[in-house]
Amino acid sequence: MRIIMSLISLMILTGCAVMDLNTMDTAVPIYPDKLAVSSYAGLGVDYSSPFFRDDYQSNSEEEPEGVGTDAVGAYKVGVALQEDLDIQGKVYVASSSWGVKAGVKKLLHQEGKTYYAIMPMLTHVSGIKENDDEYGNDDKFKSYGMEVTGLISRQISQYFTGTIAMRYNLSQYQEHSAEYDGESYLITHGGITANLRLKSRALFLGVEYGVEILPNPAVEIQLIPTIALGIGFQL
Repeated sequence: MRIIMSLISLMILTGCAVMDLNTMDTAVPIYPDKLAVSSYAGLGVDYSSPFFRDDYQSNSEEEPEGVGTDAVGAYKVGVALQEDLDIQGKVYVASSSWGVKAGVKKLLHQEGKTYYAIMPMLTHVSGIKENDDEYGNDDKFKSYGMEVTGLISRQISQYFTGTIAMRYNLSQYQEHSAEYDGESYLITHGGITANLRLKSRALFLGVEYGVEILPNPAVEIQLIPTIALGIGFQL
């Protein structure tokens, strides 16, 4: 996973409060297995980007700053509670921040080899940046929020499962820094991803690609592509 993160890092900036944008899951329940553990490298969005601020100005004389992104490395665990219900959790790290997500995945409907599920989760991001001022106070960043993901999966064959995921995020972001001490505001965004999972016995591999839709208080929208690669096991 370290090699994958290094390759992704070549294409992006670094961030101070990074929210993971990857789903890397299917609508198929873990049952009759009991446990699923996976690791993946992907992309996240930096909540400390000027793009999200209330005073963001895109019509200034200078070229406005876009949305910052960063590579993330994540570890994900799922446990089957019932035939149609899993508990889900993940922890991830970026260059200067870390985050956690926790919730459940509920199978809503199944038609043959097609599955429909919903996955609500609580989210938290925490980051820190060293400050070179005379007082030695570090800049601190954090957010609390929630996300809801709808998943549609199709078991293409014995080994392959394809999934379309649609996600919405709502976060309360707060920053304590020399420039924006105690500033707090809401950040909303959503994305659409498609992933393909190859599973053989207990081992599975996954690849995901998508696009994230990011609005700001100035009623502007930016789109950024997302990509992730992962490996895991289920037993």
